[in-house]
Amino acid sequence: MRNHATWVLALTLVASPTLGFGAASASASTKLQLQNVQLTSAGSLQGQLVTNAGQAVPNAKIMVRSQSDTQKISQQLTTDKDGRFQATSLKTGTLVLQTGEETYAMRVWKDGTAPPKSISTVALVQADGQEVVRGNALTDRVNSLTRNQKIGLGLLVGAAIIIPIVVDGDGS
Repeated sequence: MRNHATWVLALTLVASPTLGFGAASASASTKLQLQNVQLTSAGSLQGQLVTNAGQAVPNAKIMVRSQSDTQKISQQLTTDKDGRFQATSLKTGTLVLQTGEETYAMRVWKDGTAPPKSISTVALVQADGQEVVRGNALTDRVNSLTRNQKIGLGLLVGAAIIIPIVVDGDGS
């Protein structure tokens, strides 16, 4: 019985460096999912800037980065008293909006050409000093692991379950 526990512990120690590298590479390569947004018939993007608590952010500056060169600012907007804004004269493609420390990327589509689940207005959430916790963070981390890293994680979890059972089964 002790021999079995020794092998499980040895496999866990061998697999744990793999898990450490996985954590470093997962944080270094951020996965960005672009939201599809349908422009109005006039080629405008409408949205609202809110805090984590859902409160409107009035008089905030929003910079619209050029679709062809994200280093250039193509428009500078100011939110109204309800946190609403409108970027005009946009074309189909990618778009980057920036407000303070926050940056938002999206794919905008000409009216009538957007994919079926596209949205017509955007809500930008400005961090108010508190960390935003999203429910899919753990799922995204696990999905970003390689096959070998997932096997190592499985061995680690298995060892965490088996070792206490084996130790307790010794009668010590």
